[in-house]
Amino acid sequence: MRKVDSTALYDKDLNNWVRKTESTLTIGLTDFGQKFIGEVSNISELPNVGQVLEQGGLYGVIESDKAASEIHLPLGGKVVAINHQLLETPSLINTDCYGEGWIVKLTEINSQELAALQSAEMYSDAVGSFFNK
Repeated sequence: MRKVDSTALYDKDLNNWVRKTESTLTIGLTDFGQKFIGEVSNISELPNVGQVLEQGGLYGVIESDKAASEIHLPLGGKVVAINHQLLETPSLINTDCYGEGWIVKLTEINSQELAALQSAEMYSDAVGSFFNK
């Protein structure tokens, strides 16, 4: 069974999760996304704190046992934190993708982009149908 964070929202590509807290949005790679990429060995090209990125903008490059993959934001906003822990322990994306494996935190987001994200239930159904084809 695939892991699903019931408190998160998900992009239509099933690769990114977004969790809203009081003033920020935390973003990371979904369980589906990290398993598709493979064993993560490095993460690079993280944005700078203070940088404003648009929806679809690059927010990192993940190297794995399979290939290097660009990851793109499911919504735009201002970067207020990056997970520096991933620079030394990128495998956190594989072992704890919804917890310690988060990648960036944003503020100043577009509410329409946030509203377009999928619920955990929709994500779970989509991932389930993908593997049951």
